[in-house]
Amino acid sequence: MPGKMGEYLASGRPILVHGPSDSFITSYFRQHECGLVVDENDPAQLARAIDSLLNDADLRKRLGARARHRAWTDFDLVKEKARFTELLHKGADA
Repeated sequence: MPGKMGEYLASGRPILVHGPSDSFITSYFRQHECGLVVDENDPAQLARAIDSLLNDADLRKRLGARARHRAWTDFDLVKEKARFTELLHKGADA
C-alpha cells in the first residue's frame, strides 16, 4: 500500500481519489467507500466530485468516519506489529 495512505485515512478528512480505474488506490477506496473516487479523465466529473465534498457535510462526515475505520483496520501499528511477529514465529517453526 502507498506509504502515506494510512496517515491520510487516519486524519478522518474526506479524501478525493483521482486515478485510473484499475489502480490499487482506486479499488481500495471504492471497495471500502472511504473516499470519493473519480476514475476518468473528465474535468466535469472531477469538478462535480469537488463540489460534492465542499457542499455535502453528511458525505464528508461519512467518508471521514469510514476512512478512520480503515486506518484502524489496515494500518494500526500495534496490530500490524503483532501480526508481523506471529508470521516470524511461524516461519521459525517451519
